[in-house]
Amino acid sequence: MNFCLRPSKTFQFDILENELSKLTGETGIDAASETMKNRKFFKTKSYYGLDIKLELLKNGLKKNDFNNTYGIWADMTKIDSLPSNSIDVIVSTNTLYILSKENQIVALKSLCRIAAPKGHLILDCPTKDKELLREMRENIKTYFKKIKIVYTGNFISRAYEKIFEKEGWLGSHPIASTKPFLLISWLISRLEYLTCHTSFVNSSALIICTDKKTDSPKNKFDTSQLKIIDTNLFNMFS
Repeated sequence: MNFCLRPSKTFQFDILENELSKLTGETGIDAASETMKNRKFFKTKSYYGLDIKLELLKNGLKKNDFNNTYGIWADMTKIDSLPSNSIDVIVSTNTLYILSKENQIVALKSLCRIAAPKGHLILDCPTKDKELLREMRENIKTYFKKIKIVYTGNFISRAYEKIFEKEGWLGSHPIASTKPFLLISWLISRLEYLTCHTSFVNSSALIICTDKKTDSPKNKFDTSQLKIIDTNLFNMFS
């Protein structure tokens, strides 16, 4: 069971946990991982948290001190040096919406490119900008044969979250973060299962992509060309 301040995130983590529990393989990348927030869900042999903020990656490595856990300090819109068709599982959550529209498409194409032929790409994006969502779906269709969308953030969850928000952020609200209210948040998140198949009452879309359109073989994910700046930590910046 996942407990978050936001019911919509609780539901999203439930879906993510369920999807990743079935996915193994050699390599997984958590794009814009912050402090490696999705690490516990990955079942791949190795996990790479990729983020533009170095301190968050360092904190994530401290919390996840495993031999198969690595950090990549990089801008997810500038990962051209990572090999195409090489990553078995790619996840990007709670990130794309903070980028400009142009960079959202750049990041999306980059993540699609590095996905292995039998790999999986899971990402979430807001549904408010219908034109952007359509463009993202069209781009994904050029790379993947199968696309499943689970919608999250229904009006009930948003109403609850609005009570505790300050400038759109719940943070460590003294009441929302207590156990009784985390339980209330979890209970509200159960209602998301009733609305997750329709877009118009939700604020986000969790897009699950499989069966990549490529005849190329899977490439090895090689970090030998990346600069090592700390234990299990690589640098992709010049």
